Amino acid sequence: MDYFKQRRAYRDFKLYEEDVSMGQNNLYRELLDYANDKGVLDDYFKLKNDALASLTGLTVSGLGKARNNLVQMGLIEYEKGKKNTSIPAYKINCLYDSNRGARVTKTLEGNNQDKGRATSRTPAGQQLGKQGGQQPGQPVITTTDSNLTNTQQDVDNSAVAFWLNQVNAVEKPIILEQIQSYVTDFKDDQVVILAMKMTVENGANSFNYTKAILNSWLNSTPPLLTIDSIKAFEQQRKQKLALKKANGYGRKPVKQEPTPEWAKPDYKAPEKIETPAMTDAEFMALMEGDQDEN
Repeated sequence: MDYFKQRRAYRDFKLYEEDVSMGQNNLYRELLDYANDKGVLDDYFKLKNDALASLTGLTVSGLGKARNNLVQMGLIEYEKGKKNTSIPAYKINCLYDSNRGARVTKTLEGNNQDKGRATSRTPAGQQLGKQGGQQPGQPVITTTDSNLTNTQQDVDNSAVAFWLNQVNAVEKPIILEQIQSYVTDFKDDQVVILAMKMTVENGANSFNYTKAILNSWLNSTPPLLTIDSIKAFEQQRKQKLALKKANGYGRKPVKQEPTPEWAKPDYKAPEKIETPAMTDAEFMALMEGDQDEN
């Protein structure tokens, strides 16, 4: 099974076929990513309930409900475990028809005739829209024009190609897979490329920097998924920063020393009291008094 074809097919399954709740989506994505990481996309694999609950943020009972719904939708297969004996097992059902070639469609109405429900004999859905068949790290077509095929222009305009050409020509395959994963999330190579350009402009060359930018857009409320919405957001953010700078935001306050009394405008020097000089007679009388005491 091809991980990226499966993710695109799952996205279309959510858009055109079934309503998938957040909990169900989190569970499916964790299962799919785990199966891909372990190289068991076509096989059964085991995962503990408490581990899945922790990863998805679901309670144990919520996990059970979400899992049952995924089974009913035909997205996964499930074998119940036995307490203290065996761990529950899962299998990801393929959502695209591997015998059909890559295809592209123009409209949702054109897609409707291709939609299919999961049965015991067929996959839970068909690959709708973008081309399939790519190996991890390869660029994909992002157009919906049925007259186009995977031309050199499509490859050159991909986020993976931009990263290899502009940032790191010998990037690790796992990073290229992450790039393609974000392209799937945003449904647009150009959004991911915009984050890469911002990375380069800021003097960075690590995809972790780009990931931080992309995640901030995904986690915004609402998510920023288009070039126009992102540019509007970034413009507002820059204006706010400029306003804060103009108002002295971020400057270290200067320590104010107390003004000494003599520097105040209304300061008056204290009058000097002079002690009158002792006369000779007073001095002799004082000396005689001291001798009498002795």
